[in-house]
Amino acid sequence: MDEFTKIAKILSEESRGEAQQKLIAKIPLDFNKMSMKIHSDFDQLYQDAIEEKDREHSLKQVSSMMLNCVACHSVFSLKEKSVNTY
Repeated sequence: MDEFTKIAKILSEESRGEAQQKLIAKIPLDFNKMSMKIHSDFDQLYQDAIEEKDREHSLKQVSSMMLNCVACHSVFSLKEKSVNTY
């Protein structure tokens, strides 16, 4: 398994992890929909990396996923609460 496939596997596996499951109940529905799409894309990226072994195809998938990440993060962001230390 090459380095790219290892990373794709980690993204796929971690997208279903315990931390992700805890977040689902706390996030807006629209964010949840976008999140589910990107995690599905992680799974597809991993499967294609194993089956197709096509670098150009994988790069196109990653590019598309990054555009979705940017779109999501432009709409949804966490605001840090200011903490008064006085």
